[in-house]
Amino acid sequence: MGVSDCCVVPVERDGKKILKAAVMPLPEYLFDKDKLNELKDNVERTCELELVGPMRPDEYEFMAYLPTGSYGKADYEKITQMFTEEENEKNKSSDKSDTDIGGGI
Repeated sequence: MGVSDCCVVPVERDGKKILKAAVMPLPEYLFDKDKLNELKDNVERTCELELVGPMRPDEYEFMAYLPTGSYGKADYEKITQMFTEEENEKNKSSDKSDTDIGGGI
């Protein structure tokens, strides 16, 4: 289907858990924007058809590689940590923009 590896991890956002999929496409999809977009659509559509609502990822992130553990399998802890750090960065920039109301000097 064009996917080399994937995993789904829970991530906290605004006090709620969401499911976020980390998807690693096959190399031939990485440098072809049209093929990658088609793959993204296919992955999301397949998950909608095959998975029941609570098991379906809320978001998909396509990555050139997935961190792996000592056995060569996706490292769920590291991926969860990466996504959590992304969420924290988003929250920081969102909080900052909320407090930056006036213009600078």
